[in-house]
Amino acid sequence: MNANLERLDAAKRRRHRRTSTPFLDLDRSLCQACWCCVAVCAEAVLGKLEFLFHKHAVVDAGERCTGCGKCLKACKSGALSGQGVA
Repeated sequence: MNANLERLDAAKRRRHRRTSTPFLDLDRSLCQACWCCVAVCAEAVLGKLEFLFHKHAVVDAGERCTGCGKCLKACKSGALSGQGVA
């Protein structure tokens, strides 16, 4: 049973990694897949998930996020929230 709990915890951590960094949170249900946030991110933190009709931004490399806030300003749908450093 302990091994099952460890796998569940690991899965939750992976899922959380795809929706947040220390500076921002991504609500995939609000994302309109306009990709403005992806385009302005100089560190390539954000990426695209495109599968048939299932499309939204994802956090590809949260550890590279510098908190500049450009993606927060670019997001018009309100899918990104948080506080940038700059």
